[in-house]
Amino acid sequence: MFNVIVKLQRQPLYVRKQAAFFISGLIVFIIAVLWIATFGERFAPDKKGESIVTETKNDLAPFALLKEQFVDLRSLFQNKPEF
Repeated sequence: MFNVIVKLQRQPLYVRKQAAFFISGLIVFIIAVLWIATFGERFAPDKKGESIVTETKNDLAPFALLKEQFVDLRSLFQNKPEF
């Protein structure tokens, strides 16, 4: 990985700018996907009829909602969707 960075530093300025733009765009894309993936759980009522927003205020683990989303997303890809 260090060799890639050194090679990139030796490139002309326009190549370094393109690489920086691509990497920053990739990071923004990943954050946006994670943010959008939590919309369904954040605003949908749970089984008790309460919004999950009020439930997460009491939850001290900051990544608990994200963890639940990945488990749901993983199960979605493993199981066939029912139509």
